[in-house]
Amino acid sequence: MNSATTNTSGLRPRQGVNFGRTTRSRVEETASGNAPCARFFSWMLPVFAFSLPLAVLPGLEQPFSRPKLVLWSVVVLVGLLSCARHVHAAWRSLPSWVQAVLTVWLGTLGAAALLDNFSSPVSLILPLAGVGWLVLLLAVRLQPERLAWGLVLSGGAVAAVALAQFLHLDPFSRLGWLPASTFSSRMSVFSTLGNPNFVAAFLSGLLPLSLSLMSQMRKYRWQWSLLFALQVTAILATGSRAPILALAGASVWMVSLHRRKLAGAFLLIALCIILLVTLFSSARDLGTTLKGRAYIWKVAAPHLADHFVFGLGPGGFGASFPVWEAQYWKRAGDVHDRIFAGLEDHAHNDYLEIFADYGIAGLSAFLAVLSVFLRLAWIRTRNCPARLVAGAAAGVVALAAVALVDFPLMRPAEVFLFWSLMAITVIGNSQPFQGRQAGIGNSRTD
Repeated sequence: MNSATTNTSGLRPRQGVNFGRTTRSRVEETASGNAPCARFFSWMLPVFAFSLPLAVLPGLEQPFSRPKLVLWSVVVLVGLLSCARHVHAAWRSLPSWVQAVLTVWLGTLGAAALLDNFSSPVSLILPLAGVGWLVLLLAVRLQPERLAWGLVLSGGAVAAVALAQFLHLDPFSRLGWLPASTFSSRMSVFSTLGNPNFVAAFLSGLLPLSLSLMSQMRKYRWQWSLLFALQVTAILATGSRAPILALAGASVWMVSLHRRKLAGAFLLIALCIILLVTLFSSARDLGTTLKGRAYIWKVAAPHLADHFVFGLGPGGFGASFPVWEAQYWKRAGDVHDRIFAGLEDHAHNDYLEIFADYGIAGLSAFLAVLSVFLRLAWIRTRNCPARLVAGAAAGVVALAAVALVDFPLMRPAEVFLFWSLMAITVIGNSQPFQGRQAGIGNSRTD
């Protein structure tokens, strides 16, 4: 018998294995041709993933968001320039349909910035940094586990600061940076993100990945379990209702994968959190909150058609809202809405704001990007054991759900998490299906 053609495993090759090896070989070619850069960034980027959500610079007008955006932009720019010779190969490692939607998304961002009235550099840099971060991670061939470790550890640190503030042990006020007396009891739980709702959204988006990582880590499992419990406790301490939509969306995703153990555990935890948040949330009345959101949408909606194709340009919503609001009240708006009148920088619905800033072209492109990455994750997790990919995609769904009533996709920490989770779905899809080949794991029960 010819040993070269002998299948010692007794398993027939699967089509998915060939796709994984092809994609992997392209990315490994990138990393091997750029070994010094890859080695440096493969260790630096997980540390950066841990550090970015913690970046705070007191004294600035925006001490929580601006340092994160500047730091992220600098790292992405320096990283891409350092690995410039291999960025093209990293881009080619993506499936053609992923390349297409990302190209269209970048094109609509550029068109909106060039053609329309408003062009806020800050608003434009944020989505550009997300795509650049994804390409950089591909260029250095970062292992998804390392990125996941950095993110989960960072979530633990964010949660620890939030719990310290909940217990009136705010490290910022103790250092004399922020006087705790200026905050209400609930609003004092802002951690390193600036607002309890932001903390809850960030941790809710991270929670599925934390559970997935914990479930596959045999060594030091109790330490990972402690981090997971810390994040859950901090979510409850914020008193925010953001986890209701986030965890409901993530649960639907998990259950749809038919991974009984992982989905069952997450569903049970999510239901407990949702129940506790519903019963004991210290946020303002839900009806009032929804009426406030509806007021913003009523003011903005009539103007979306004014710049239908490419929108107002980056930052257009925040710049235009005062004028729209004045026109709303000039038309004799509902007197019951008077309590909600005031300046708004964001629509509290990211899809509405993307429509306003980038038009129907931008909204369609963004939804296409989201759909394509979720399809990648679906293909991967339905054909082999890929818990990290399942958890990362669930986190993307969680943030996308929160974006219906908030603006996580307009904040650096959550946008960084969003694109990091999507990067894990891509990097995870570039791995060969080794567990399936070896007969390890079961896509119906893992």
